[in-house]
Parts: sequence; C-alpha cells; structure tokens
Amino acid sequence: MKEIIRNVRYILYVFMGLTAALLLGLLVQSYRAQTELSAVAGENRAALAERYGLLAGRIISSDGFVIAESVDGQRRYPAKPYSDPYVHLVGDYSHIMANSIEANYEGQLLGTQRNLIDQVVLDVNGYGMHGNELVLTLNNSISQTMADQFRATGYRGAAVMLNWKTGDLIAACSFPAPSYEQVISYDNLEDTALFNRVLNGLYTPGSTFKVFTSAAYFDSTLYDPDYTITCDGNPIAPGGPRNYANQAHGLENISGAFTASCNVFFGNLGYRLGQGYLTQFFEDIGFSDQIQLDRLSVTRQKLAINSDDSTTLSWFAIGQPNAEAEAQVNPLMQACYASAIANGGKRLKPHIVRRIVDPLGRTSYTAEPELEREVFDEETSEFLRSLMIACGNTLGLSFNGVEIGLKTGTAEVDGLDGNYSWVNTFIDDENYPYALALVFEDSPGSQYLIPYAQNIYRQAMNVQP
Repeated sequence: MKEIIRNVRYILYVFMGLTAALLLGLLVQSYRAQTELSAVAGENRAALAERYGLLAGRIISSDGFVIAESVDGQRRYPAKPYSDPYVHLVGDYSHIMANSIEANYEGQLLGTQRNLIDQVVLDVNGYGMHGNELVLTLNNSISQTMADQFRATGYRGAAVMLNWKTGDLIAACSFPAPSYEQVISYDNLEDTALFNRVLNGLYTPGSTFKVFTSAAYFDSTLYDPDYTITCDGNPIAPGGPRNYANQAHGLENISGAFTASCNVFFGNLGYRLGQGYLTQFFEDIGFSDQIQLDRLSVTRQKLAINSDDSTTLSWFAIGQPNAEAEAQVNPLMQACYASAIANGGKRLKPHIVRRIVDPLGRTSYTAEPELEREVFDEETSEFLRSLMIACGNTLGLSFNGVEIGLKTGTAEVDGLDGNYSWVNTFIDDENYPYALALVFEDSPGSQYLIPYAQNIYRQAMNVQP
C-alpha cells in the first residue's frame, strides 16, 4: 500500500513538474513575443519595413475596404486615387506623419499592448506574434465621393463628415493628398502635402461664425425677436464691415439677416453684445477646448478679443480677421458644432476607431457615443437649427425630401488671391444623422461649394448609418 502511495506521489510530482515547465515555457514565449515586437516598434522602420509587414494587423473601413494590411512581408496600402481620403489619417509604417493611426495605435497593430493572459492565449493558439485589427468608423464609399470633389476642383482644403448621433467620423479628406509611395520615400512631395488640414488646420471662419454670434445674441438679455435694423449696405459702426458689393438688404431681423448673411446686422450685434459678454460666452461653449480624435491630436481653435471698440467687435462678429480680435477655427471642430446643433446642443466626442479585434476574432474595444460637452441648451440649439434650415432651403441645399441646415462663409485673407470658402451643414433627419464641414482654400466663394456638399450628401444618403 505504501508503495502505491509512493508511486502516486511520484506521478503527481512528475505531472506538476511538467505543468510548471509548460507554464514557464509559455511565459518565456510570451515575454519573447512582447520583447521582440517591442524591439520592432523601437527600431528604424525604414529598415524593418518587411518585418513590420509580417506583424501588423489590418486597418479597414467600416464597410470593409482594406486601408492597410501585411502581406508577404510588406505593409500594403491603397494606390492613388483610392488612398486620398486615408493617407493623412491612417499614415504609414514609417510614421513620417506622427499624428496618425499607424503611429498612435502601433502597440495595438503590433500586439505589444496586450496583457499577459491574452498573450498566453494567443501564443497557445499560434498567434502570439500577430497584431490586432482596427476597424475604423470611416465609410469608404462616402470617403471616395468626398475626395472626388477635391479632385474635380483642384483646390486645397479639408472636409469632415460626422454622425451627429454617435460622434463617428464618417469621412474626412485633407488636400493635397500625396501617394503612399511619396510619403514612404519622402520624395516628390507637393508643398504642405503632409499637413493634415482636417485635424490640424486653422482657418478664418468668415460668415460661418455668424452661427456663434446668433447663439450669443439669443442667450443674452438683449435678445428681441422683433429687433430690426434698416440695412443700406453701409456699416453702422465707424470703419465696420459692409455687405458684399454694398448690397442693401432693407429692413432685417435676425432670421432674414442670417439667410442673407448681412454683415451690417451682425456687425451691429457684435458691438452691442460687448467684449466681456462675448469672451465669457465663447468660454462657456468650449470654443477653444482641447479635444482628441481618439488618440489623434486636434489643434485647438483660437479666439481672442482684446478691445471693446465698436469697430473691432463688428468685424469679430462676422468672422473676419481684425488687429484686436481674432477667431481661427478647425474643420473637425466646425463639424462638431454643426453636429451639436442637430443633436439638441450636445457635442459628442468624435471617434475614428470603431472596434479593435485580436487575431482570434475577439473584440477588445468598441466605441460608444460619449457626451463631451453640452454647448447649447435645447432652446438655443432649436433656434440655431431653424436659422440654418431656412438658410439651406433658400440657398437650395435641401433635396430628396430632407431638410438640410446650412451656413456658408467666405473669408478674405491677406496673401490669398481667392478666399477661404466654407460650407457648414447638417441633415435634419435621424435616418441620416450627418453633419458636414467643407473648406476650400483660394476659391471664388462659398456658394461655389454647395453642389459639392450636395454630392457628398447624396452618396451618404445611399449608405445605412
């Protein structure tokens, strides 16, 4: 009996030893996988392009278009023109554009940010050296249509479309857009081609700024729906802004002035509201908030009012540069504010990564709608929504039975032959919860952009949100 017990103990010790050895081996392999992948991440990427191509997970659009994948030891990207909507946001393995998906999600794509348990499970299944897949919120069909508009015109600029119910970035383009071959070789690049105008561009807003001036007026003690002025095309404040071509709009209240984009009316509102009130208002709505697009950085909008002079405030209120007051806006943030107006005043955090999936098909992250700030109360957002829809109907943007809110803007900027031309819009329909900001540089004027915005929206309405 004692011999049997001794044999059982011997077998048990052997089994425990084998189990310990197996676990130790798995831990060593996991450590080796992590350290080797980390070494890859830290070395010269140009020299390790082939090795990186063996390891990194795919990056795909929400509708399955492959933006980056590793095949036969190479990291592969779409060829031009299909790469145009993605090259700035996704970047490449060399990380020349550091503010990009490839750079900021390197740990996920190479699998170096997993916990030990997940790494052991993947090692056991033979996937320990494989990275995770990123599914983006971007829709390829809308993205390509958006890029088509820039190629058709040849203008530089940026375009951003958000889902105002979820905060998902549906499409975004920065132009000029280099090919991946040009980026990786760092050769034959057009001036500013690597600059991401969507995330990091700052522009003079022109008359799109009148959305904010309208909101400030509505929220103030001065607001009177029956307040009117008689516009003869000339400024009320000395040296203040005139209307384009000195147009006289006649008797105007805020609704008519918004649709007509009357500089005289809004210039008058600016100096009536005053420096102190306007400064506090823009702070309250988070105009200069520092936001992120997931892990990608977004340039903070600029705003400064350094004078209470009536002329200064008149120019500020219509979104034109002035020596003592300035507003500089970012395309993504402009789309965020258009989204907030459509969404009852709630500005959601923008997202570009929808899901992160490991090599076994397990989802480790899924984006959820998240409130960033309530910038307007419901009454103010409804007021702005009605102004923008009336403007969209008047300027002919609405179509297919849906109403589209709109504010255009044309900013005259020193050093440009043309202008910064803006269209900021949203579709007022929960079945198509899209908001779009579009800016062209050196272009003739904002109304020129309306057909291009329509083309993008037509494609978006063919896509299930």
